[in-house]
Amino acid sequence: MKVSLENREIQGILTWMQPKYLVFLLSACYPGILFVFSSIVGEYGRNEPLFFKIIAVLGAVVMMALIFAIPILAVKTLSKIGHQQSRKIIASKRIIHLVFATYPFYTLLLLMLFQTGMGHLSNIIWPVLMLLLGIAFYYYAKPSDKSISGLKSIKIWGGWRLVHGIAALLFLLGFVLLHIFNHGLALWSVELHTDVLEALRQWYASGIVEPVLFFLMGMLIISGTRLFLYHTTHNGDIFRTLQTTSGVYIFMFLCAHSMAVLGAQATGVETDWYFATGPSGLFTGPVMLFPYYTLAVFLILMHASLGLRLLLIHKKNNLLVANRIFYTLIIIAAIFSAGISIATTGIHLIPEYDSPAKTTGNQDSLALLIENKLLKIDPKLESDVMGFDDDHYLNILEVELAPLVTEPLHTHPGTEILYCLSGKGNVLVDGTAHNMEAGSIVYVNKGQKKALSNTDESTRFRVLAFLVLERNFPKITLCN
Repeated sequence: MKVSLENREIQGILTWMQPKYLVFLLSACYPGILFVFSSIVGEYGRNEPLFFKIIAVLGAVVMMALIFAIPILAVKTLSKIGHQQSRKIIASKRIIHLVFATYPFYTLLLLMLFQTGMGHLSNIIWPVLMLLLGIAFYYYAKPSDKSISGLKSIKIWGGWRLVHGIAALLFLLGFVLLHIFNHGLALWSVELHTDVLEALRQWYASGIVEPVLFFLMGMLIISGTRLFLYHTTHNGDIFRTLQTTSGVYIFMFLCAHSMAVLGAQATGVETDWYFATGPSGLFTGPVMLFPYYTLAVFLILMHASLGLRLLLIHKKNNLLVANRIFYTLIIIAAIFSAGISIATTGIHLIPEYDSPAKTTGNQDSLALLIENKLLKIDPKLESDVMGFDDDHYLNILEVELAPLVTEPLHTHPGTEILYCLSGKGNVLVDGTAHNMEAGSIVYVNKGQKKALSNTDESTRFRVLAFLVLERNFPKITLCN
């Protein structure tokens, strides 16, 4: 009896070590694997012997391999599921699609939990959720005698497919391809990416285009959901599997990304490159966004390429040519995805000016800070002050500092009132630091030495400065 019990336990362990169940365990452990990866990367940065650095690199590679094994195992599991079209089999397919989208699924759950004040429970809720899905899959994946028939078909080039195709084409041309190309420019330099971003925002953030893009995104989600339900009810080849899995990933990604960006903009946070990667890259910042972004870029391009492949097969009826074009586009997608992924780790072909976050004191040049987009000064108003004599005028400026940046110590020929718009930081006034956050006010007398600092690692620090300055004097004098 004891032997039988031990054999049963061993058999149970081996069952969960099968690829179709192992994917659930890896997904449940996803936050833990990310934590281990971050810890290993942190150890690599320490002053340790070369041998320990090699071990750290190997450990980090293993952790990242486990992370990227999740979508691979999910696709393999889908290819192994039987072709019997029972309701249980269909349910098991759809569960695996959710596991394939682990990266954006976890990010979306995290955002929702933090919005409801339950973010501290994420490391409990996520593993439980994945294990429950695994148990459901174990139940639904069993063969069944009951099958379903009489399913409604969708016209190949009509109905929801046509809506999805037209919306996808417009969304790709109007936003996605421009956005991905701009992210690719970050591999060259963040400055180039920022300049192009500001130019592109004149287009897709305009009052006319932006609502249209949100409408197209909504149509893609609605039509894509309808097509997903249809195609997971019918059997398909590996190309169809890649199309449905990538579609679910993109759906989760759009939801999570839109929630994060809209939430940041609502609080006045600048959604630039540093918002996405942190001040020094994803490996030392929000590492969970590395697989999240890497696979998103690749799958968006792959999903579009799969749609083009179907169109070519339908129009040209030449499978060989369609597949060659598809594989060529996949290679291009992989190259773009790899380039963007490298840039998100903080590696750029033209390194930026060394941030003041990595230095001490105020030895950094104001011109270099402005040139490298680490400091922005936006003049809002310059005019005479009513009630003052002719020797004074009013100057209103909006000052914005990148994460962990400190401006040079300086003085102004007049009094100044600082009002914090967003972010967290401090202002050093004659050697005394005053903490600031949204709504804080600090008064600076004429001639006092002052320097603003952003103390946050991920968000920009925005301050509105009201200055009453004396004429015929420089607006700013840098201190030695």
